[in-house]
Amino acid sequence: LIMAQTTLNIYVSDQIFNYALRLLGTFVGALVGMVCWYIGSGHGNGSPYGMGASVAVFLLPLIFCRIFSPPQYLQGVVMSGATFTLVVGYSWLDEHIAVIGNVGKGWSVAWRRWVLVMIGCLASFVIMMLPPTSGRKAVRLRNASTISSLSYIYSHLMASWISDLRAGSDEKDHIQGHDWRVKFRGLICEAGEQLQALRAQTAIARWEGNIRGVWPKEDYERLVNVQAEMVGSLALVSVCSVGSRDKD
Repeated sequence: LIMAQTTLNIYVSDQIFNYALRLLGTFVGALVGMVCWYIGSGHGNGSPYGMGASVAVFLLPLIFCRIFSPPQYLQGVVMSGATFTLVVGYSWLDEHIAVIGNVGKGWSVAWRRWVLVMIGCLASFVIMMLPPTSGRKAVRLRNASTISSLSYIYSHLMASWISDLRAGSDEKDHIQGHDWRVKFRGLICEAGEQLQALRAQTAIARWEGNIRGVWPKEDYERLVNVQAEMVGSLALVSVCSVGSRDKD
């Protein structure tokens, strides 16, 4: 149930990317956990000294990846660490504590963990397909929205600049002229944040399948780059307008 809820996403491309990360992370974590357990315990029930040395060696790269991994791959890294902990921890508990349910050790714990993750992913996949929401359509709509926002920012800049020049040269009008610059700065920052999110969504949208042909990922990335250049150009124009106004 937890795995099904945590793998749900709004768009199909995001969910498929999430599946790939979580399944790969679970596989790596189960593999590393089994290697750690069998190196530290061999065919026995787990020596505290051997397991301590083995866990210390394998835990260092897991912690390093957890701290320094890129945010877009963090889910897979967390799944690797959680699966590693479950495999080693349940194996140790099963061999040293009397419990009602015998989960086994090493491989027995690893394959159960893998099956549970697969069941959760399958359940969320069924929910996602009723009905599916295209991530590529969302990319197109967000591109249209950001382009519309850029046109509004440009018109706002030109109108404010012209009205600022016509306002007069006295100090009162000069102070009031700074109001549009504060609003313009907020619009520029908002557009930059939208483009940053759009860039990440465009990269993930390639995971979504399409029966109509290959999705032109490079064209959409180029479109996002052009919009980012437009934001930078508008910001420079506003700086030039402020400088020319201050000189006057």
